[in-house]
Amino acid sequence: MTRSTIENCKAYYATGGGVDNDAIFTMTDSTIKDCSVTGCGGGIYNYSTGTFTMSGNSAIKNCSAAPYDATWNGRGGAICNIGTFNMENGEISGCTTANETLGAGGVEQSSGTFNMKNGMIWGNKNSVTGERNSLYQTGGTLNKTGGYIDPKTVITLDANGGTGGTESVTVCYGDTAMPKIEVLPTRTGTTFNGFY
Repeated sequence: MTRSTIENCKAYYATGGGVDNDAIFTMTDSTIKDCSVTGCGGGIYNYSTGTFTMSGNSAIKNCSAAPYDATWNGRGGAICNIGTFNMENGEISGCTTANETLGAGGVEQSSGTFNMKNGMIWGNKNSVTGERNSLYQTGGTLNKTGGYIDPKTVITLDANGGTGGTESVTVCYGDTAMPKIEVLPTRTGTTFNGFY
């Protein structure tokens, strides 16, 4: 697939909202976007027999996975990989999973091999919990020799002489707003205006 777009595809009780790969698939300067699955792999499901290569200015954007039942459990908003996935360049962003406890909005890696040489995986999340999660690895091998995967960063909140309150929040690259502070600190004679 070269200089092409796969978009607005839907799969129900299945795998691979955009691409269901069990052979060899190469994506160059192409886009998979706005695809969804009630199952696993909103953009791509790469089987154990599959080799998927993403190169050039390719993008997987705004894809989603939702659970159907315990087997088809809404993992991998962008990709579910149990084969060999080669990310030579490109971007995986804006994808979501609706699984309340497991899975990644971006890449779900339960077995197989994910090779990342360049590119970015960022801004993916769990749409139920709001948690940012671009890579969820429960098995297999991750070989990362370059590129960027948005990390979770814990920020410690300074109450500036106040007491109580939430002590830290987790943020990721690309977040546009501060996460909700569950419990505000208190300090006699002052009004809390927020953290800056």
